[in-house]
Amino acid sequence: MDRTAVVEYRDARGVYRFDLGQRGNEWTVYMPPSHEIPAEEADTILGRVTDYLESRRWFWIFPLKYKVKVQSK
Repeated sequence: MDRTAVVEYRDARGVYRFDLGQRGNEWTVYMPPSHEIPAEEADTILGRVTDYLESRRWFWIFPLKYKVKVQSK
């Protein structure tokens, strides 16, 4: 699976970038180095990124449910 895209999450503390890979209807989120995401916010940030990717639609029109898995670099 190639890393094909990047998704950004922005909040008051900064911008977090996640590399993405996609195969079929599954996204793989590649975690940045652990020092980039505050430990106390990691679950919230990953939850929001996961929710965003799961809710995407094929070409933003046709319903297609995506699976999301998180992988460390």
